[in-house]
Amino acid sequence: MKIPSVYNSPEGKRLVLSTYEKILQQWPLPYEIKKISTSYGETAAIVSGADDLPALILLHGSSSNSAMWIHDVEALSQHYRVFAVDIIGEPGFSAETRPDHKGNHYGIWLEEVMMQFNLMRATVMGNSLGGWMALQLAKYRPNRVIALVLLAPSGLAPARLSFVLKAIPLTLMGGWGANKLTQLVYGQEEIPEEARRFSTLIMNHFTPQIGSLPVITDEELRKLTMPILYVGGEKDALLHTQESAERLQQLLPHAITRIVPNTGHVLIHEQEEYLNFLKNRSANKKTGV
Repeated sequence: MKIPSVYNSPEGKRLVLSTYEKILQQWPLPYEIKKISTSYGETAAIVSGADDLPALILLHGSSSNSAMWIHDVEALSQHYRVFAVDIIGEPGFSAETRPDHKGNHYGIWLEEVMMQFNLMRATVMGNSLGGWMALQLAKYRPNRVIALVLLAPSGLAPARLSFVLKAIPLTLMGGWGANKLTQLVYGQEEIPEEARRFSTLIMNHFTPQIGSLPVITDEELRKLTMPILYVGGEKDALLHTQESAERLQQLLPHAITRIVPNTGHVLIHEQEEYLNFLKNRSANKKTGV
């Protein structure tokens, strides 16, 4: 059975992926695009950092790809072997497969990715949809996750209905709707112009999945004993940040939560926050804490 394309046209797919390739030429350190097989289709990862460093898996947001980590990877690679994974069904180099969000499909997929890269355990950092993916792996195979960094993650509370009701018609309005949807997500945040252009290009040629992702249950959350950092924007137009943070604090008292004032869904100034968290995890591992 042929998988429906996630792009509006073959030309649109070619344009998005060729632009992605050009952006990766600016990756700030040596990298390799590695492609591995999974039962959900071929999966690509941008791999950087020394072989002998602990593994860090990066999972980007919806309607995006691993180019989003281009300004973070250099600092991260000083402490980790970084695997920036292109999520299946999104506009990257991985398969266009879109398994049902219900069930354990994405946890199974990510465990297969780890197995193919010979990773027994890893720290996992995810943004938005990628945060939801990180939670899927953590609840499915918690023993494989050393620590979690969740940046404006879906899955801790339902998406804002107001965003869903605005986003659905905008996806049907061509280029104008794509621009409006991009503005809705970015809010007032000052985004590098190249990133904004690439995001608009993707929205013009890619069919996103709109709607609220399944929320992880209380029972599933309580099983997550690994160190967790949660960061969310106070004025997130997509997600209920305060509700998500309070739920984590109630069910997982060991989790560190931070709500960034006057900030929307896009978090581009929080590198120091998660670097300090990751450095502490690395230091604790070396000292046996």
